[in-house]
Amino acid sequence: MITRPIRPTEPASGTRVRIGTLPHPGRAALHPGHAAVTAAEHAWLVHSVPFTGELRKETFLAERIPRRACWSYPTAEPARLGSISRLHTLLYAFADPAAHGWEAYDDVLRTLDGTGDDTSPFATAYRDARADLTGSMTAGVRRRYARAHRRWAEALVMENSLRAGGHTAHPDVCFPLRRIACGGETALVPVEHGLGIDLTELMERDADLAGLWRVAGTHMALVGDLFSLRRELLTGDGPNLPLSLMRHQGLTVQGAVDVLLRRLEDAGDTYTRACRTLRARHRDHGLSGDLDRYLEAVGRLIAGNLAWHYESRRHHGPGHTWDGRPPTALVLHPDRTEFEYDA
Repeated sequence: MITRPIRPTEPASGTRVRIGTLPHPGRAALHPGHAAVTAAEHAWLVHSVPFTGELRKETFLAERIPRRACWSYPTAEPARLGSISRLHTLLYAFADPAAHGWEAYDDVLRTLDGTGDDTSPFATAYRDARADLTGSMTAGVRRRYARAHRRWAEALVMENSLRAGGHTAHPDVCFPLRRIACGGETALVPVEHGLGIDLTELMERDADLAGLWRVAGTHMALVGDLFSLRRELLTGDGPNLPLSLMRHQGLTVQGAVDVLLRRLEDAGDTYTRACRTLRARHRDHGLSGDLDRYLEAVGRLIAGNLAWHYESRRHHGPGHTWDGRPPTALVLHPDRTEFEYDA
């Protein structure tokens, strides 16, 4: 069966999920300019983004979404990090119907697929933020980003259709969609822009390099689905791998998470092997130095995505703080996630 009905599955307060030490193929670090970028993006959000209600605005600002870009692009040129963060934070503000309202979400989808009202407040903010980011990209990077952005929008539309129809997709359908909708490809293209390089020539000649986003996106999507699980159990939101495994294969929460963890380990190993192969293949190419910087930065992106999910109040509750240690278990409550650590 390809889909099953969505239904909330509120975990018993105190449900414990063992996750162990999560693998990642890079070293996480916050961008040195994170404080200034976060402050500037918060000010822009308040001024430019049409939140549907004061409470939703305050809730979103408290989630500190701009820090995600600061974790994801720690070696980006400071002048370019702000424009990367601005567009991705704006899209994040409206990509979650459970948190920010179906009406606004449908407006976003219409704007992204070209059928929206170009004079709407969101369309104006979106157009300005996207122009700010893509206007300073090289032609090759801009072209590839536009393709990735289009695929991302199409994946969101497909996820929205499943939600609207009340369906949870089968894991074989759910996860490839999640890998795109989580922003795996749209996150990787700006890595080049942030570093001030353009690997389009190599990307067009090497399918393995061009497809590296699938490997990185797999890790990123799995991390997102793991740490959003508490919220999505409460809402019954369909596009989530553990939920899909529970509904279609009858697994427990821990059983579904165990499947996710095995896939996460495989993704990290696959990325490491891919980098080794790509470096060897192109070691004599004139762009080998840029390729090295890119692969190192993508590893940091993967690690930074994990770090952001550790600290995310969006997933773990408004009072959540993270002390920098990786937890080995999650304790799920209706209003928060607690971290447990091995002694």
